[in-house]
Amino acid sequence: MKCIYLVLLCLLPFFTIAQNNITDLTINSYQESTDVSSIPNYSFCSSLPNDSLQQNKPMKARKNAIKIHSIFFNGSVALSYERSIKQNMSFEIGAGYIYSLAKFITSSDYGTTQGFMIRGGLKYLLGTDKAATSQLLNGIYLMPEFLYTSYSTTDGYQKVGITEDFSSFALTINGGYQHVFKNSFLLNFFIGGGLGKSLGDYNDTFYFSHIIFSENLSFAFTAGFKLGYAF
Repeated sequence: MKCIYLVLLCLLPFFTIAQNNITDLTINSYQESTDVSSIPNYSFCSSLPNDSLQQNKPMKARKNAIKIHSIFFNGSVALSYERSIKQNMSFEIGAGYIYSLAKFITSSDYGTTQGFMIRGGLKYLLGTDKAATSQLLNGIYLMPEFLYTSYSTTDGYQKVGITEDFSSFALTINGGYQHVFKNSFLLNFFIGGGLGKSLGDYNDTFYFSHIIFSENLSFAFTAGFKLGYAF
C-alpha cells in the first residue's frame, strides 16, 4: 500500500502540469476566436464627406420658372411664367410694360410712349426623352405663341397735344434653346416668325414684342432672350 501512495505522490506533479497546459490552451483558443482585430472596421464611413454619400442622390426636377426678358428691342420690360405640364411640354404666359423707344430718347419729336403687351404659348421640347427626375425645362424647343401689344404716343413727331394709339397682334412659331444652370438660374434665347396685323388708329412697324411689315395681314418677326429662376 505504501508503494502505491508513493507512486501516486510521484505522479501528482505531472497531472497538475498537464491540467494547467489544457487550461492555457482553452483560454488561448477563446481569445483567438474573439480577437477584435478580426471584426471589420466600419469607422471609415464616418470620415467620408457628405458629398460622397449624396453624390448619387438625384436632383429635384424643376417644373416652374419666372423670367424677365427683352426681345433685342429697347423700350419695354416684361415678365413671364413657365410651367411644365408633362414631359417635353410646358406652357408660358407673360406681360410687359412699354415705356419708350430708347433710340428716340435723343429727340423730343417722338414724344412719350406708354402701353402694355401680353404673350403666351405652348412649348414643345425636341430630341429628348425626359425622365421624371431630369431637368424638365432644359432643351431645344418649338413654341407657337400669341402676342398682343397696345400703346399710345403723346406729342410725337412734333404733333403737340395729339395722342396716337397703336396696337397689333401676331401669331408666331418660335424656335429657341433654354438651359438651367445649377438647377436654378436659366438662360433662354429664341427667334420666330409668323403673321401679324396692325389694329390701332395709326400704323407702325415696331410693336415692342414683334415687328410687322405692313398695316394689313403680313409677316411678323420676334426674337429675344430671357433670364430667369427655376423652382
